[in-house]
Amino acid sequence: MLKCFNDLDQLFAKAQETCAFEFILSLLAIREITADSGWFPFDTLHQNFRAINSVKKKFDKEENTHVHLLLYGLIVEASEPYEMLANLMNVIEGDRAKNNFPPTLNKRGDEVEWKPIDKIRNLQKRARQLGIANSLELFDDFYDNQLRNAVFHCSYTVYDNDIRLFTGSTRRVIGHEEKHKLINGALAYYEVFTTLINQYIADYDEPIAIEPHPDFKTHNDQTIKLMIRKGHGVVGIKDNWSPAQLRAGFIPFRLSKITRHEQWLLNKYPDIDIFPKDRTPAINRLLKCIPKPLKGYILKFIQKNFGY
Repeated sequence: MLKCFNDLDQLFAKAQETCAFEFILSLLAIREITADSGWFPFDTLHQNFRAINSVKKKFDKEENTHVHLLLYGLIVEASEPYEMLANLMNVIEGDRAKNNFPPTLNKRGDEVEWKPIDKIRNLQKRARQLGIANSLELFDDFYDNQLRNAVFHCSYTVYDNDIRLFTGSTRRVIGHEEKHKLINGALAYYEVFTTLINQYIADYDEPIAIEPHPDFKTHNDQTIKLMIRKGHGVVGIKDNWSPAQLRAGFIPFRLSKITRHEQWLLNKYPDIDIFPKDRTPAINRLLKCIPKPLKGYILKFIQKNFGY
């Protein structure tokens, strides 16, 4: 896992060094000027991972293999990590965060999504061109296209600690050691990847001003202010116009990934750039202890008065 961490970290570190502005947008998965709450599928990946992983204790050893295979399939199939890796390389190249793998058209004119193996090959090729090939060689240790396909088509069996794949007209057996190498490699990659994202987000703990990407600038002396959540790190960026510039007609803006409560605070205090620690988990735990007849009234009170 340490090698995986060091390999991926060099990609994150080089992108941060090149352009902090686009690096932060990449971390937050903000790739469009219209991005707002409710449009971040990276959160869906984490929610699915936690949901699947939480059921392991309920099953025996063989059934847990199926759970681990679902996690494996989820990790290698999910689009958002590939998009973020591509955007980190965009930043290193001087480009901007964007959608990197748009659908292509087949001969009939139908949209065709990129396959994970094609995304990986594209990313590895770019990493070689940037001189950081080892940062993405880790995929070679755990990505198996036949296993990915078998998981989502249920064209496999678990027998005597082995995984048996039905791949077209052929049969393949993935032994105990290879099975653990593939699954544990994918799990390590996911854990390291999410740890690095959280770590770099947490590094920004003050609402400092940074310089935007040249293509984002509208004025030569323009700077951007970070938006921070206490106990978490950066959650967005906003304009850093002076009162005189605002009076002169400069347009305020922000790009952020914030909670409902933070949006509520922003509506009340438009100049806010440091949000308090997120209390949503604590409120949810409290609501679970409240009798059902009262829960609705209390929830409405909290939403009205605190924006949660």
